[in-house]
Amino acid sequence: MLNDEIKKWLQSFTAQADLVALTGDASSRRYWRVGEYILANDPKQESFDDFHNICRYLEKNNIRVPKLISTYENFYLLEDLGDQTFLKEIANSSIETEYIEYKKALDLLLAFQNLKEIPNVVQSRSFDLEKYNFEINMTLDYFASQMLRMTT
Repeated sequence: MLNDEIKKWLQSFTAQADLVALTGDASSRRYWRVGEYILANDPKQESFDDFHNICRYLEKNNIRVPKLISTYENFYLLEDLGDQTFLKEIANSSIETEYIEYKKALDLLLAFQNLKEIPNVVQSRSFDLEKYNFEINMTLDYFASQMLRMTT
């Protein structure tokens, strides 16, 4: 999968050679854990550029995103933020802890809504009925059907 040049590039950051495949999202990107990093590959250069620009924008606005460590062709090495998901965090927590975590999530959503100087990559996207239907259907197809094995 990885050619010798990409392996050499990775070795300059970590001695770990084993790639552990991670569950991806519904995009064309693929993800692996390698050492203390996440290796991502996106065959679409435009998508990679959008991802990078949005990450820089969010980081500039103090919204926590994985740090981009390095890039090589359409591969990028990211900070690994771990396996803890929101649902895992609240699964066995007290009502008080669950409330605190939901409040943090809502505060983050408010922070997103209050961002200024929205980059072109975001402004140019249309969030109309067609887009929302596409996203809902993708959620049903990939998350509900494939990941949760639910029938719709």
